[in-house]
Amino acid sequence: MRKLIGLLVVVLAVAGAACDITQTTLVTGPDGSDGSGDAPFPTTPVAGQCNLIEGVRIARFEATCSVGQGNALTAGCQWPVTATPLLAGGNPAPVEIHGTYVDWTGTAGVVEVRKRGDNPFNRTIVVLDTAAPGADWTVTASNCSKVGTLPGTVR
Repeated sequence: MRKLIGLLVVVLAVAGAACDITQTTLVTGPDGSDGSGDAPFPTTPVAGQCNLIEGVRIARFEATCSVGQGNALTAGCQWPVTATPLLAGGNPAPVEIHGTYVDWTGTAGVVEVRKRGDNPFNRTIVVLDTAAPGADWTVTASNCSKVGTLPGTVR
């Protein structure tokens, strides 16, 4: 039996040397996609490069309502935001370093963080109609174990 296993190892080694053997790895995205197709960049942070990420900035766009002092929003308001992983000095990190995964969370019962388009870094904050005036909320975006926050209140 040992001779048969040894012969099989030799045959496989020779076959591997004579052929161009490639390995295919299926990556499942955080959105549940099957990862089929060729991604132009890594879907997860490149091993050993997350240490280059210093923080995450959450930038805001124009809301569907007026935004008061301290990010005060009315119930039903929708506020588009985007997360940007940052290098030292505040410069945006290349996607080749941070990948395309970002984890978004919002204060339960007060705000929802909804998908906006195909870019995982773009989301819309929605203040729930049931949110009580004066309630505080926080939205966070994390990438490479670094977290950006955006706090506010319901008015």
